[in-house]
Amino acid sequence: MNALENLLHEKQMNLNKLPVINKFSDPGAWMAAVAPLLPKVVDGEPFMHILTATDSITQLLVMSATDIPDEVHEDVWESFIILEGECECHIGTDTVIRLTAGGYLEIPMHEHHNVKIISKYVVGIMQRIAA
Repeated sequence: MNALENLLHEKQMNLNKLPVINKFSDPGAWMAAVAPLLPKVVDGEPFMHILTATDSITQLLVMSATDIPDEVHEDVWESFIILEGECECHIGTDTVIRLTAGGYLEIPMHEHHNVKIISKYVVGIMQRIAA
């Protein structure tokens, strides 16, 4: 039921009350909502803009031309959806997942992961939900 409710929120995307992203999220609706927030040029450090920040959930708009270094989360579930571009997500020691626009990925807690940017840059929504 939550997935269906989220899809309804996406049809009326409101930056003041965003739905939780999931594997059914509409990347086109998200891109239309966040496009005005994106910088015209991306270089150097990744651009990050906080969309939602509560005690239980954080959502960030991310635009990066540089790889995202290794990290691990002990107390949050991280997921993201790619809105534009292409990247490879390295999870643990053996898993590599290539994502393009529309691709969604959930990162298991306690797993090291990093992101290698394949295209000129990547735009995505990163979401962290408190455990």
